[in-house]
Amino acid sequence: MSEVKNKKKNNKKVKKNVDVINNENNELEKDDIINLDDEIVIGLKRLPDPRVKKKSKNENVKKENVKKSKENFEEENTKTESKIHSTLQEFKRKIIKKISIFIFLLFLLIGGIIALMLSPIFNIKGVEVRNNGLFTKEQIILMSDIPMNENIFKFSKNKVKNNLLSNSYIENVVIKTDVFSKKVILEVEEREATFMLEVGNSYAFINNQGYILEITEAKLDVPVLQGYKTELENIKPGNRLNEEDLKRLGVVLKILEVASNNGIGSLITAVNINNMNGFDIILETEDKIVHLGDCSDLSNKMLYVKEMLQREQGIEGEFFLNMDLNKGKPFFREKV
Repeated sequence: MSEVKNKKKNNKKVKKNVDVINNENNELEKDDIINLDDEIVIGLKRLPDPRVKKKSKNENVKKENVKKSKENFEEENTKTESKIHSTLQEFKRKIIKKISIFIFLLFLLIGGIIALMLSPIFNIKGVEVRNNGLFTKEQIILMSDIPMNENIFKFSKNKVKNNLLSNSYIENVVIKTDVFSKKVILEVEEREATFMLEVGNSYAFINNQGYILEITEAKLDVPVLQGYKTELENIKPGNRLNEEDLKRLGVVLKILEVASNNGIGSLITAVNINNMNGFDIILETEDKIVHLGDCSDLSNKMLYVKEMLQREQGIEGEFFLNMDLNKGKPFFREKV
């Protein structure tokens, strides 16, 4: 019995030792597991990685075909570009050729036209004068000095214009040409003498803009401006009154306008402009002088003048209107 118990005890110890050994072996196996992917074991062949697919022949063929197609496309594209480039170059050459021919023909045509225009066919055959009043047609043509039988395209318009404007009576001129009739047309704008200045024993004619037109001993039937301020050495044909006289001339024009509206403008033979605040008008045919003052309220003053002329007809004297009509009453003073 004791032997049996001893055998059982020994078996249990052996079993326990075997379990311990197995456990230790398991631990060693866990630590010493060989990674066949990373290690080379002598005597073992390395198996191919199932994750890496082996390239098939079909894939290689496909790649070759794609490569050839790409090369063929690039080759065709190069040929097409070359063909387009050649076509464009040819098109440019044709365009340049056409343009060159056109320019040559254009210059040829222009040269022919110029040669024709400068030929004797277009020589001046006549002169037409328009809007002249003070001067006759012959006088205008003579002043213009237009060269007859000269080419109508060659004569100097500026020279002709300057020739005419050198006459103080000519304010402006427009020069035209009629190629078909071979005529030069002169449209003149003349100045008209509307006032006179007494210059010694002579008279200087001036127009409404104060331009001095002529100095002569003859007398026109226009009002005389007395008391002007322009220096005598400046009173020459072509010159103009000084600035002060031009302002007074503007007032005189208003006086004449209002007087004409009342039917007495033609009676004014002279205007004294010496005092800007004291204009006097002379009515020689009526033997009367009118003192207008500063020319304010001209319309009412002219009505008084018209009434007084009718009332004092045939009596030599002076009308006094140089006052404020709201505060004073105009009156007539007979010459003693």
